[in-house]
Amino acid sequence: MRFLRQSRERPSSAQINPRCLALIAIAIALGQTAMAQQPADLPSTQPVVTQPQTSASPAAETAATILARIANSGLPERGAHDAKVTIVFFDDFQCPYSAAMYKTLFDDVLKLYSDKAKVVIRPLANSSIHPWAKHAAINASCLAAQNKDAYWDFADYVHAHQDVFGLDANSILDKLALQEGSRREVHLDELQNCLAAQSDPVVRDSFGYANSLRVTAAPTLFVNGEKLESALPGSVVRQAIERALPATAPAQSSSAVQLKSNPPPGSVINASKERKR
Repeated sequence: MRFLRQSRERPSSAQINPRCLALIAIAIALGQTAMAQQPADLPSTQPVVTQPQTSASPAAETAATILARIANSGLPERGAHDAKVTIVFFDDFQCPYSAAMYKTLFDDVLKLYSDKAKVVIRPLANSSIHPWAKHAAINASCLAAQNKDAYWDFADYVHAHQDVFGLDANSILDKLALQEGSRREVHLDELQNCLAAQSDPVVRDSFGYANSLRVTAAPTLFVNGEKLESALPGSVVRQAIERALPATAPAQSSSAVQLKSNPPPGSVINASKERKR
C-alpha cells in the first residue's frame, strides 16, 4: 500500500522544475554538437568491406573479327581460296534444313560464283534433337586433319543420305569415315584413334563462335558478314553475294575518273576531222 501511495504521489512532467528541463535540453544539444564534430575518419562500429578492384574486361570482338578468324582458321573450304566473298556456314550434319542449304550452296550458288566466293563450314550440332550430329561433325573433323578432300567426300555423303543412319548411326559413321580415309590414303591408325576419342576442339570452338555471333540454330550463313538464317533459296544467297561484291571492288582513282570524263583535246580534234571526211 505504501508503494502504491508513493507512486501516486510521484510528480508528473508538468510538475518538474523548469531549471531541470533547461539543463536536460543543454545536455542534449551539447551531445549533438559533439557527434557532429566527430572526425570523418573515425572508425564505425562495423568495419567497411572494400571490394577488390578488378581490371576492365577487354572489349568484345566484333563480328567481322570473329568471321575473319573463322575464314582463316585452316578449315576445309570450297571455292576460290582468295575469293572476295566468304560464306561461313553454321551447319548441323543431321538437320534436314541444313542438308537443303548444303545442297543449295554447292549445287547452285557456288557453281555460279566459284571464282568469287568460298564456303567454310562450322559444325553446330543440336544434340537434343539430332543424336548423331555431333559424332558426324567430329568424324568429319578427324578426316579434315589429314585430308581436306576426305572431309568433303564424307560431308557430301552424310548430307545427301541422312535417312540411312538409323539406331546404329555412330557405328555407320565410323565405318564411312574409315572408308573415305582409306580411299584418300590417310594414316588409318591416327584416324582410328581420333574417331575413338570423339574429342575435337573444332566442334567445341564452333559453339563459342556461334554464341559470340548470336547464332541460335543451324543453318545460318554469314555472307561477308551479312547474316542469313534458315534454309533459303539460292536466289537469296546470290543476292547477298551481289551486295557484297561492290564493297570488295577497288575504288577508282580520281585521275582515272577525270580521264574518262575529260578526254585529251587531241582526241576530240581528230574525231571532228574524221566526221568532216
